[in-house]
Amino acid sequence: PKFGPLMKQAAAVIAKLTPDEMNQCLEGQLEIEVAGEKYSIWGDDIEIVRTPRDGLAVSENDGVVVAINTQLDDDLMCEGLAREFVNKIQNRRKDMGLEITQRIHVAFSADEAVGTAVANYRSYIETETLALSCESADLQEDECVRLDLNGHDCLVRITVD
Repeated sequence: PKFGPLMKQAAAVIAKLTPDEMNQCLEGQLEIEVAGEKYSIWGDDIEIVRTPRDGLAVSENDGVVVAINTQLDDDLMCEGLAREFVNKIQNRRKDMGLEITQRIHVAFSADEAVGTAVANYRSYIETETLALSCESADLQEDECVRLDLNGHDCLVRITVD
């Protein structure tokens, strides 16, 4: 109501306020000029909405703003596949009724992304799953299980040592 028919022009002026001017308004009064007229605005007169850029998650608390990059690069995708591989192997161990300390051998057949993930994180995978080996192999579907690793098809055979 303060601006009446000048509301769109006032909104444009307010949208261009600097962070210091916004803080001044929130803490008290700020004078702006709209269509050659001076107006006083208060913190109650405006609403500040933070819209993060694509790929960022933003949170604010007590004047502290934190932004986290949520974009997944190739290294993170690779690590995620390796962790999903471990999760699926652990679930398979459970389904097979294996003891917690039983050592296994893992053979798998999958696309290049999974192969790269296993190669890059082989030590981690073997440690977490108690695998004595984790190798790529030419597997037939009747001798293994089919797993979905974040959308990547993977055949896996687990044998007990």
